[in-house]
Amino acid sequence: GGRLQVSDVMAAEHAVGAIEILLPLILQGGSSSSSNANIQNTKRAVAEISMLLKNFSKIDGISQDAQTSSKNAAYTMIKYCYDTPTIPKPTLEQSHMNWIRKRFRP
Repeated sequence: GGRLQVSDVMAAEHAVGAIEILLPLILQGGSSSSSNANIQNTKRAVAEISMLLKNFSKIDGISQDAQTSSKNAAYTMIKYCYDTPTIPKPTLEQSHMNWIRKRFRP
C-alpha cells in the first residue's frame, strides 16, 4: 500500500508530542488487585495505540522530530506494559475506550 496521509500534519505532530509528554500519567498503574478483564483491556489498548503511533511515523510530510516522538511513545508504551503486565492502566484504558467510541461513531 501507499504511504499514510493526514489532513492536518501540524495538528497530528502536536498530538503525538503531547502523548509522548503525558505517557507517565497515561501509563500510571491502578489497583494491583484487578481482574483479568482489566489487564486484557490494557493489553488491547497498548497494542492498538502503539500501532497507531508506529503508523504515524510513516505519514508523508511529518517532521523527523515527530517521527522520533511517535516511535519513542510506542516503544515506551510497549516496554512499560511489558515490564508491569499485571497492573492495569485505567487512564490508558479509558482513553482507548473514548478513542474507539469516536472512531466508530456513525
